[in-house]
Amino acid sequence: MFHSLLATICVSFALLAISPANAEPVTYIDPGPDAAEKLQEALILAEPGSTIVMRAGSYDLADGLSLDIEGVTLKGAGMDQTILSYANQVGGGEGLLVTAPGVTLEDFAIEDSKGDGVKSKAADNITYRRVRVTWTGGPDESNGAYGIYPVESTNILIEDCEVSGASDAGIYVGQSENII
Repeated sequence: MFHSLLATICVSFALLAISPANAEPVTYIDPGPDAAEKLQEALILAEPGSTIVMRAGSYDLADGLSLDIEGVTLKGAGMDQTILSYANQVGGGEGLLVTAPGVTLEDFAIEDSKGDGVKSKAADNITYRRVRVTWTGGPDESNGAYGIYPVESTNILIEDCEVSGASDAGIYVGQSENII
């Protein structure tokens, strides 16, 4: 009996050791009529080190999004599968504005933002990976100036990203250092 109790205790401790108790929080967002509010709320309430996963689909956004929490990952299902559409944008100067360090943006698209597609300002150690920014009507002087725009930042990685239709530059690195 003692040995079976000891075995049960050992198995319990082993399960605790491998359980995701220390795992970073993950929030899932689905497309739909209230997705814009849920997505901005998730960006505001995110904890440092957390991940926000936007499931595949189109997200219709009337206002720009902002992220100012350090170490957050904002992730979609792929640059052609998760689309943040700003075709009806009325507020905000960008599609997405990041002002915190250590953020990773990956596997989603931003379409038809009123201003810049995604801008990170004074935010170091940002990763843009497989992010697509486009203006679906093609090049036009009324499109946003920049698709991907890290400014006043250091240690930026822009990897496997695509930009089309910006009125000035697809990817513009301004007043920044150590950009790959």
